[in-house]
Amino acid sequence: MNIILLYVIILVLLLSLGGNINKVTSTLIKPSIYPPNYLFGLMWSILFIIFPIFLYYSSYSLQISGLVYFSLVLLWTPLFSYTKSTLVGFIYLLFVFILTILLLTLSITVYHNPYSWLLIPQLLWVGFATIISFFLYKLN
Repeated sequence: MNIILLYVIILVLLLSLGGNINKVTSTLIKPSIYPPNYLFGLMWSILFIIFPIFLYYSSYSLQISGLVYFSLVLLWTPLFSYTKSTLVGFIYLLFVFILTILLLTLSITVYHNPYSWLLIPQLLWVGFATIISFFLYKLN
């Protein structure tokens, strides 16, 4: 099966699990670095466009690892929405951040993928989201 088609199927299936992040976060005390809500959607949309490009130019093994990683990233939204726990949200994002570092490291060192740089925006945004999540936990 084409890797991009599989990516789209995973994206649609996991996004359909839903969850209303804005409803959960609307009652929380937010840190000063908390961006406007539209920025979250914009950034994730950009990342959802960049990631399949990375997958397309990756070896089969790296594609599989990437799809597993991507699935775990997408699970954060329903996990946080349904648990409504800032601690769970933070711990899971920390886990995703570590996975992002591992995927980037594998891509560069093991697979020598010249498109590894496409993971840098993912790393930066997940890192920023992890910091925000930590502050949400501490403030609430």
